[in-house]
This record gives sequence, structure tokens and C-alpha cells, in this order.
Amino acid sequence: MVLIEQDVDHPLGNRVWRWWAAFDDNYVILPMVMVGSGYQISNGPVDFYTTYKNMIEAEKARPPLADVSAYYQRVGNHFDVRVAVTNKSGVELSYTNQATVHVLVYEDAKVNITGRFVRAATATQIPGPLAHGQTASFDLTTADITPLDWSKVYVIALVDYLPQPTGPYDTLQAAVAVEGQDFA
Repeated sequence: MVLIEQDVDHPLGNRVWRWWAAFDDNYVILPMVMVGSGYQISNGPVDFYTTYKNMIEAEKARPPLADVSAYYQRVGNHFDVRVAVTNKSGVELSYTNQATVHVLVYEDAKVNITGRFVRAATATQIPGPLAHGQTASFDLTTADITPLDWSKVYVIALVDYLPQPTGPYDTLQAAVAVEGQDFA
């Protein structure tokens, strides 16, 4: 699990949109700092420490519902990323249930709450169907970034889907990408 931050006023990619979509109430607390199970949500005024602690403990106890591996290459000021996803969820992943592969680039920087701030994000839907046990690869390219320190920049990949027609998205698994030439 990786805890990172998005700028809710100027979000990158559509991950923040997915968190907003998790709620059907007019009053919303947005869990901006969590990459893990989007299925663990909280509405209304909350004790953030207890809520996030419980969400993290629930995510750690749950087995991964996908195998995710990722490799990246830095090309100038952007990243090319190849993500391999093996579906272990027991359901077909496809456009129908909005299954999506996300790539987030974050920097360890002394900002806000976590010290990990998103610098770039991109995503692609899984056209599917990707049946249980099947593997597919996805190539994504981020926008150019200008970090404070390139040595503190990291790339993660995650896959999520919408289990029900309404309600929260479920993150099946996330992985830290490895720098490499695995683009055959």
C-alpha cells in the first residue's frame, strides 16, 4: 500500500474522480491520501486517524485480487510505463465494469500530509474481457513533469474496477514500478 496525495483543486488523471464517484451523498469527505482499496470509504464527519487506520488494516488483511507488475523508462521529462495485470478477482475485468489501469508518478517532497505528492497521472481502461487468471499488458505514457528532485521520483501502477453499477471503485492491487528495459 502506498499513501500519496493529490491536489483536489487541480487533480492529475482521473483517480480523484473515482474517489468522488464512491459517494452518493451531498456531504463528502474525500480520502485523497490513499492508494489501496477504494472500496473502504467513509462518509460525513469522521475521526480521520481511526478511519484511516481501520482502512489500512482492512487493506493489509485482504489478499490481492490481481497481480500487478510495472516497468518504466524515463524519456526526457516523462515516463513510459508497461504494466502487466493478472486478474485474480473472480470477475471479468472490462470496459463494462470500468476496469482501469492507473499510473501515478509521485515525488517524496516535504509537502502537505504524507510527503508524497503526485506529479503526473495517466490511465487506460481495460477493454476486456480479462477473465480470471488471464494476463494483459498495457503501455502508458505520462505528461512531462518538473520535480524538485528527480532522485526522489517514483512510479506506481494500480488496477481498479466498479463492482456495482453505483458505489465505490475497488482497487485490486498496486505495485511500485521498477526502472528497466522490459519493453519487448
